[in-house]
Amino acid sequence: MIVLFSVLGTALGGALGALSRWKLDLAVKTRWVGKRALAGKPLRPYVGIVVVNTVGCFLLGFLTGILPLLAVLVAGGSTVDYPGITGTMRFVLSTGFLGGFTTFSTAVLDAWTEVWARRVRAGMSLIVVGWVSGLVSYLLGLGLTALVSYLLGIG
Repeated sequence: MIVLFSVLGTALGGALGALSRWKLDLAVKTRWVGKRALAGKPLRPYVGIVVVNTVGCFLLGFLTGILPLLAVLVAGGSTVDYPGITGTMRFVLSTGFLGGFTTFSTAVLDAWTEVWARRVRAGMSLIVVGWVSGLVSYLLGLGLTALVSYLLGIG
């Protein structure tokens, strides 16, 4: 039963993640990039994908830390991993939802497009900014769960 839930949950999570990515990317492009373009300070359209991937990395960091914390709470204070919650939910949320939500392949394509258009500095900057913002936001998400754990007096 858990395998069926994992498969269906991952498929549904991937679909919801992809829709969420589309909505957030669209919101950034229309609200932020569009307003800057009207003000004469245009941003490249790939800014939305950088924002999406940064948010996705933060959520993955938070998820990485919060699921074991939930397992500790469910198991009555034990630090043992509770597979019924953390194993399946981690798979469904990280591989499904966040796998559909983030899109590093699009970021690489955007960087290559910049390089191909002879804007090498912009392309390389996109790669560096994308990876650094992803790593920092992942660590912030993980740090947030460490703070929650500390405040709750767990682990």
